[in-house]
Amino acid sequence: MLIFTQVAEYTPIRAKPEPPRTGNHGHPVLAGQRYVYLPAVPREAAKKSAIQRLISTFFDGSAKAAAAAFLDPASAQLSEEDLKELEGMIRGARKEKS
Repeated sequence: MLIFTQVAEYTPIRAKPEPPRTGNHGHPVLAGQRYVYLPAVPREAAKKSAIQRLISTFFDGSAKAAAAAFLDPASAQLSEEDLKELEGMIRGARKEKS
């Protein structure tokens, strides 16, 4: 019969890591040994919200002023194809509005 005279030393136990708290920035999902963050809101909703905040903050709520800033030849480098595509979008928006 074996008799143990020494006290067992501390052995750390690997625990499942807890996700860090992030507020509303994303949802953590455990992937292997680390967390991957998924978006808290869908991409389209985030895009609309970001554009609304941009227009509100920098252009006093004027979508016209924002569009003019994006079309400024000094800062925007739009090709002829880009301009035609924008014209088509404007025509489509007019049709939807009427």
